[in-house]
Amino acid sequence: MQINITKLRESTCKKTVVAAFSVFTLTYLITFVACSIFVPSASSDAATVNASVDVNGYYVSTTSSDIDMEIIATPTGKVVTAKDTLLTKTNNPSGYKLYLSMENSSNLSSTSGKTVPGNALLLDGESASGIFISPTAGTFSAPASLSDNSWGFSLSGEENDFASVPLLSSPQRIQTTASANEEGVSQDIWYGVKANMAMESGAYSNTVVYSATADASSSQGATMALSPSSTASLDGGETVVIKTAFYANYDFSSSDVTATIGGETCRVTGVSRDATLKTMTVTCVTPALEKGKYDVVVSVPMYGETLTLTSGYQVSPDFYHITKMQDMTPEICAAVTTPTTSAGTSTSTIDTTGAHKGDSAYVAQATLYDYRGLDGTGTASSPATGSNQVSYTVRKLADGNCWMSENLKLTLSTSHAYEVATFSGGTTSWTLDNITNTRCTGNVCWYSWYVATGGQGVNTSNTPSITRSICPKGWKLPNGGSNSAPSFQSIVSTYSATTYAKITGLPLSYTAHGLYASGNNETDNGFYWSASPYTQNSANAYQLMFTLSRVYPQHSDTYSRFDGMSVRCVAIP
Repeated sequence: MQINITKLRESTCKKTVVAAFSVFTLTYLITFVACSIFVPSASSDAATVNASVDVNGYYVSTTSSDIDMEIIATPTGKVVTAKDTLLTKTNNPSGYKLYLSMENSSNLSSTSGKTVPGNALLLDGESASGIFISPTAGTFSAPASLSDNSWGFSLSGEENDFASVPLLSSPQRIQTTASANEEGVSQDIWYGVKANMAMESGAYSNTVVYSATADASSSQGATMALSPSSTASLDGGETVVIKTAFYANYDFSSSDVTATIGGETCRVTGVSRDATLKTMTVTCVTPALEKGKYDVVVSVPMYGETLTLTSGYQVSPDFYHITKMQDMTPEICAAVTTPTTSAGTSTSTIDTTGAHKGDSAYVAQATLYDYRGLDGTGTASSPATGSNQVSYTVRKLADGNCWMSENLKLTLSTSHAYEVATFSGGTTSWTLDNITNTRCTGNVCWYSWYVATGGQGVNTSNTPSITRSICPKGWKLPNGGSNSAPSFQSIVSTYSATTYAKITGLPLSYTAHGLYASGNNETDNGFYWSASPYTQNSANAYQLMFTLSRVYPQHSDTYSRFDGMSVRCVAIP
């Protein structure tokens, strides 16, 4: 009998195991009940059932014959066996895998309250009476001899080599081929029963299932698809749907399938199959991952199948999903909508959740942690925690750049300042060269220009181009002495922030913490170091300065590079 399908990968054949005996005789009969291929319809023609070619030209078929077995029940029990020979054919270049299981996927109940093993032989084929022939204690990996009133299967037929037939939920692979064979490959299976006279008279039966599955990674263009294929979340917890070309004639549970992304567990919450498309869909919850592309792997242990989608999942965090200052990149900042100059002038137009993504009437704001901590001892692999943890609010402003809206608050001693003053927060140090006036009171800090520039801002006219700072990785000191953004001049010009109220108000939020020279002087004024030296006077560097009456975005004289000023960082564009 022939059944045509669309994407053939599996044929399933069921056998009923019947054991009947009177006082001295037990008859054990295995006959075909049904053989189905993916589709609900099933056919049989007594002794032999064939499954044949699909529309793509690949097929797998399994045939078998009826078995009669005579068992003599003795007082001490006697093992009787009968051999079933399967013949499986395929033209699939990758071959097939042959499995054996029961039709039941779980244990059974009875009216007597007994729990009946789903792989037992049942009196009259029903579990209600609670009378059954037990499955042997042997397993496929640790076979054993049959004990009294037990049954099992063996691939060798040896007396000490029997195993219980596993439940449908965990079929046992009994044969694997790796190439096409249209002549067929045979597989002998011995079924054995050991019964003694303590067994109640009657007919005992249950149903065994044979499944022949063509390799799911064969040449049928098997692919995987992931939806969504990317996320902005570094914390995980996203639900993704993975559609695979693997298909089996079983309803899998979440525990039957595993999935990983980047080698980390993607917690499977659902598995479904489409009989029309011949696909299996896996739903899982993603793990926490850093930015990057990751392989997606789905495994079906019971079939020995593993499917891989190389670089199938991408973590591309956005402004609202990064967690550390060091996670900021030019791409992340550029992807945020640049607000208008009137946006963010009130707290109601500051968007802290991403609810107004794409709306230029809102200023995007995030709270990010500096993994270095307050004292700069944290590293990327071991971020600061507890009382040493420090966070900053950052905003995308109308000049198109992402700025800290709080001052840097690394509570560093002068001797430790240059140890954390690279973009990477590394440990490279420089010779102490007149570092003075680096002071912190609580979370308010003032830094000399030498410290603010990571030891590059030397006190001579040949100061090199500044490439270092004590800003976190991915951030830097603003430009000074020009209008080239990101600079204090460009931010002041963009917002017309020429008054004390505008420079200290939303969304700029600069603070007037004064200047630290011999003490905290001019506390009504604000002073912020730039990355640019004032070459006309080797003792000075450009800074933002503002007073109650005026804003100086390119202030350069009066104050020395030795003086302590605040630091406000901008993301590297």
